Amino acid sequence: MARSLSTKKTSQLGVVIPYIAEGYGPNLAAGIETEARNNGYQIILTQHRNKMDLLISAVEQSLDRDLDGLIVVSVSGFSKKKACQELLDANKPVVFVERDPGQDNIRLVSVDSVRAVTLGVKHLSGLGHQRIALCQNTASDPESKRRELAFHSTLNEWSLPYDPDLQLLTEIEDEAQTQARLQELMASPTPPTAILGVSAQRCIWVYNALTALGYRVPEDVSLVAITGQSFGSFHIARMTSVRFSYEEMGLMAGRILVDAIRQPARPPQRTYIPPIARR
Repeated sequence: MARSLSTKKTSQLGVVIPYIAEGYGPNLAAGIETEARNNGYQIILTQHRNKMDLLISAVEQSLDRDLDGLIVVSVSGFSKKKACQELLDANKPVVFVERDPGQDNIRLVSVDSVRAVTLGVKHLSGLGHQRIALCQNTASDPESKRRELAFHSTLNEWSLPYDPDLQLLTEIEDEAQTQARLQELMASPTPPTAILGVSAQRCIWVYNALTALGYRVPEDVSLVAITGQSFGSFHIARMTSVRFSYEEMGLMAGRILVDAIRQPARPPQRTYIPPIARR
């Protein structure tokens, strides 16, 4: 039997995110809380620290609580877990944020990753770069696949070479994996002259690893981050960012969840936040 959120109305919304007080968590939670409060709801926050076991536990506990709906930021690979299917089968509305589980008829709020990658590649091409690396998770989830396709397509549009070995891909968002793969790339006979990274944290890891290897950013290697987070002043002077707002994403997720609670017959849809390039 599929698990489900209780049918009892409590005016409470569950929010499961990677971190409550770190990274983009505060901005995302602030947006969700604002929209919830404006509509008479309270939120219950749970963090999973980007660990699958904690995410599964948080989802299972949320499904057992008396909640009117749930907003979830998952981790890579969650779509293959039983807990994800139980979440999708729940008889209360669920909104996924950022990571797409790849199922039909879901509610999703995410950045327009195709537009973000296109902006990043066009900026780097305009600077004269020919060898551009994409830094993200291995293309196993829908969002990563969309970014990979957009990256390849934009390279073709600008007559730039596509080298499948010129990718900085890791299984998870991990500092050690990212820096080890970067060292391999930079040691190759034809290393990248520019890197397009997904998330501020990845780009900070890349920046630190490049400087440790003796490279200057942006003089030797240009770095563009697709992010909704702010850098420290030291990093931001050396990077270009394709930006979006996590608070706006939270507001949108809260709005969609409240609307789904009040109008359950409305079909689910995916909503994408447009990014802008900032130099």
